[in-house]
Amino acid sequence: MLPEDFFDNQCQEYIQVDANSILSGALDKLQSKKGNLDWTLVVRRRDGFVAAYFSEILRWERSQPDRQAARLSSISNPDLPLLPAATAEDTSTLEELIASASQNPSGFVVILWAGTEMVCGTASLDQLEALQEGIGPPAPASKPIVTGAPVPGSPAEDGTHVEPALTVPSQPAGEMDSENTTAERVPPISGERVSIGDRVDQFEGRVRGVFQKYRLNILVAIVTFLVAIFSLLWTVRSDILPIFFPPKMTGLWNVAVARFDVQGEENISRAQANLMSDIFYGSFKDEMDELSKETGISIEVLNPEATGVIKGKSADERAANAGAKASKLNAHIIIYGTVTRQGQIIKFLPEFYLDQSNLYEVEELVGQHTLGDPITIQSTGQENLSQLNLNRELGRRSEVLALVTRGLSLYLGQAYDDALELFKEANQDKYWKSSTGREVLYLFAGNAASKSNLQDEAEEAYRSAIEINDGYGRGYVGLGHVYFQYSLPETVQEFQPDPENLDLALEYFNQALNAAHQPETADIPTKAAFGKGQVYLVQHYMGQNTLSKAVEEFKYVIGQFESEENRRLKELASESYGRLGLIARENGDLETAVEYYTTARKLSSHHFRRGFYSLTLGDIFALQGIMDEAAKLYQSAVDDYKAALDFAIQPDLRAEYFEELSKAYERLGDIEAAIKAMREAINILPTGSLKRDIFENRLDELERGRHAPGMISTP
Repeated sequence: MLPEDFFDNQCQEYIQVDANSILSGALDKLQSKKGNLDWTLVVRRRDGFVAAYFSEILRWERSQPDRQAARLSSISNPDLPLLPAATAEDTSTLEELIASASQNPSGFVVILWAGTEMVCGTASLDQLEALQEGIGPPAPASKPIVTGAPVPGSPAEDGTHVEPALTVPSQPAGEMDSENTTAERVPPISGERVSIGDRVDQFEGRVRGVFQKYRLNILVAIVTFLVAIFSLLWTVRSDILPIFFPPKMTGLWNVAVARFDVQGEENISRAQANLMSDIFYGSFKDEMDELSKETGISIEVLNPEATGVIKGKSADERAANAGAKASKLNAHIIIYGTVTRQGQIIKFLPEFYLDQSNLYEVEELVGQHTLGDPITIQSTGQENLSQLNLNRELGRRSEVLALVTRGLSLYLGQAYDDALELFKEANQDKYWKSSTGREVLYLFAGNAASKSNLQDEAEEAYRSAIEINDGYGRGYVGLGHVYFQYSLPETVQEFQPDPENLDLALEYFNQALNAAHQPETADIPTKAAFGKGQVYLVQHYMGQNTLSKAVEEFKYVIGQFESEENRRLKELASESYGRLGLIARENGDLETAVEYYTTARKLSSHHFRRGFYSLTLGDIFALQGIMDEAAKLYQSAVDDYKAALDFAIQPDLRAEYFEELSKAYERLGDIEAAIKAMREAINILPTGSLKRDIFENRLDELERGRHAPGMISTP
């Protein structure tokens, strides 16, 4: 077996980077390490690992005709001296590691944490064989250069070989070149006339003399200045430019991983924080690539260097900055976090922000979320972190976030059943040391279950979230929506709501308003107000005097959206305008109804809702005899419903969309297209279901031609 201290003392020190990295970034990381020439650069590619000593990478870089271009080349450059490395698990014996290394041209073996794809160490064949012989690790082939030390070629007091310091050879006496002889002109004899040319020559000679005397200092100053300028430009490139000129993401589902923000009085270095974010990104990217292979859906992931740092003294401040960054990057999710030090304990608190732009039905999930307790890592010294601990702890949390991200991408595609399974997988006990933070996963699972019309499972998930955190406002909002759904009958034809469940829904919405945990980006008061407005509107239809309360709640939602220009509330404001339009239409105020529905349609980015509002507006204009405008709106409804079907995956949703599309075609007088759409809806639904029976009756009416072409049939 391997010695107990193998990974701390015997294992080859290394830096791992992503195959998409730039060489300069890897060199910067390696150059910050003590004894860096003996460190190994490890790169994970799709076909395995490659590795090389830092000294070999530097030798290649210095041999290039354009060194600047070489430094800016991709780490995947085939000209780099990176050779394939063997792989083994940390449970392997020394003999097994030697066998793996000896069978590989590079002589390197990359050691993975057992059962994962995460690196926990590397070793060379020479090291392993020396360790087997019991003589310890061999002396490194090269040592870092020491300048300004004792006599070149002699050992220093600590035994370190000292390379020659940078010097400029002096010229032997009497061997000055012709150019320098002009600098030593003999001054004229007193009283002798001195020409202007002689004076100029004297001045030039003095200047050359000063330069000859101080030229080393000047050279050092110039080099120092250039290094400072390069460091400043690098800082601007990596930390400042992303703030002002962030790259726009173009994928269907975009995720950005940010640099971790350093906080607290005992700050760790920026380089250490960057190392943590790079390790996290590498592990997260690998997990996302694997999940994408399984499903065939590509997810674009932006690296920390391009994303920049999400700063903020509080969670709300960081969330606001994350929201602004998401908008600039066109990112649906931004993963970020804070790093603090307490003695030799380093803690990383991962957070993520879900943006609403272009997402369908995710209002209840939008905003900032904290996933789990802070990750605690024991540092091995004041400046060094244990690479093994980093990989292990950050890898475990990155796997959870990858599952959550993948689940959210399925949620985006309205594949709620599949999303639910991934949220459950991420919530397995093997990923969690405690229950703290798991309420987020129960929330996501509850929402996915509710969208799948699995209200019992949704209720159980929300209650589990509240058991972990009894002040979790989002959990109470979720329970309010569940009981509102419990109160409604399966079909509009049997509209007999359950009053007890409506009362319970109100109770949970009120509890959400009083909950202790209400992040600003969760918008709990506004979501609770919309839920209460829904309850009051249904109670009004049951004969209760609650219509004014419903109007008040919906107007509150609109007011919050308009006063704060909060784009997270845009869809809730759209729905609130739609509810007010419904109320105005039933009261016979068609002019106000048109105004409300038009605003609702304008605000909504959801194709299905826009289709519904267009269809309703078309009916209002048709009732007033304005048929040209009605026809335009019916055609808009057709276009929106078709667009909604392009994204819909969930079967029951697709059936509903086809039904609405059939209505729009019928309004346009295209009965054949209406019949075809209705048949599509029926074929999706299971035989014997109540909804299928209703749709089949509707299809019979269309086929018998009961509704003449162009006749209005209001929903």
